Amino acid sequence: MADNPQTEVLAGYVQDAESLIDRFEALDPAHVLAPVLDFLPAPPCRVLDVGAGTGRDAAWFAQAGYRVTAVEPVAGFRRAGQVLHGGLDLTWSGDKLPELAELRQSGVQFDVLILNGVWHHLKLTEREAALLSLWSLAAPAARLVISVRNGPAPITRPSYGGRADLLLSKAHCIGLSTICHKHTASIQPQNTAAGVTWDWIVLEVPATAKAEVQLGN
Repeated sequence: MADNPQTEVLAGYVQDAESLIDRFEALDPAHVLAPVLDFLPAPPCRVLDVGAGTGRDAAWFAQAGYRVTAVEPVAGFRRAGQVLHGGLDLTWSGDKLPELAELRQSGVQFDVLILNGVWHHLKLTEREAALLSLWSLAAPAARLVISVRNGPAPITRPSYGGRADLLLSKAHCIGLSTICHKHTASIQPQNTAAGVTWDWIVLEVPATAKAEVQLGN
């Protein structure tokens, strides 16, 4: 849809999808997720992988015994993932940030919610809505795992800056607590050469009933 706030970013991924599939799949999920693995609950809890791409990480979680929903709005990535990981019990969704409207309508809640390589693609004006959407999909005591990219991004796939500090500030405003914040180098040589680094953040939802919240500016 022309008025979707993520149109420009998604168009870039549609354009680059064929060249990115092998690059995505070449990375070892255990290596990618190493900074946060110690902070995740054990299977068989529910995992939501938002911006799942080809389902590389989602498949790794499914193989470990988690019940996984992979959210990927780029149809080319979903089709590739369904072929590459077709033998696994993965639920696929074409839902989109920041609203994740279809998932929210389903009423399903998740124990682990992951945004890996996604946050920097959201404009600052979209991040508040995205965080509230994740909040609404999180079960009590859920863990939110967000990787925040620092540094340049390809021109075809715009980055609006990481700003981990703003993410943490907004998260704390709605009652999320920080249980992990690590600054790491990129594991991809081309990104390292370009000066890309990452902040890995794990947030915890209160174990008690969640209140309805709205964020201020």
